[in-house]
Amino acid sequence: LASDSGTAWSWGTGVPSGTMIYIGETRITSAAASHTVTDWTKTGNGTASQNLDITIPAATVAKFSKIYVHASHMFLINQGSSFTLAETKFRRENSNGDSDLGFRHILGLGSTAQNFQTSVNRFEVDTNLPASGDVTYSVMFRKHHNNSGYAGSIGPLGAETDTTAVIMAYGII
Repeated sequence: LASDSGTAWSWGTGVPSGTMIYIGETRITSAAASHTVTDWTKTGNGTASQNLDITIPAATVAKFSKIYVHASHMFLINQGSSFTLAETKFRRENSNGDSDLGFRHILGLGSTAQNFQTSVNRFEVDTNLPASGDVTYSVMFRKHHNNSGYAGSIGPLGAETDTTAVIMAYGII
């Protein structure tokens, strides 16, 4: 980083409040798996290599006042008997307790006319960082309102086998 006066800043000294610093990312390639789960679950639904999540070590978390999380991925919802609706959210996992980050996003159609596929871009800012422990941010999904009739099978990373999903984290000083 450089200041307006051209002076270089070193980590932790003179970095202005609100500065955003890239922490890292996780990229996965979709396996085009679909699931019929109704409860909140990670995108891999038991296959860890397909979980769209990122783990940040406790020492890195401690350097920031907030963490910005951004995920981008495809999402497929097959028709249910009542609607074609599903939901996504971020979950923060930590040894001090898990919690939802932000709110749930509702995707789909208020009908059963066709399947629904879209590109999802969601982001949240974690303003209440835990005092200790590693933090894992995960993209979660489920059928809307946990109702089996609201969606058929769901492809939380899309219907193709060659699309890339990414989750990124940035620390905010």
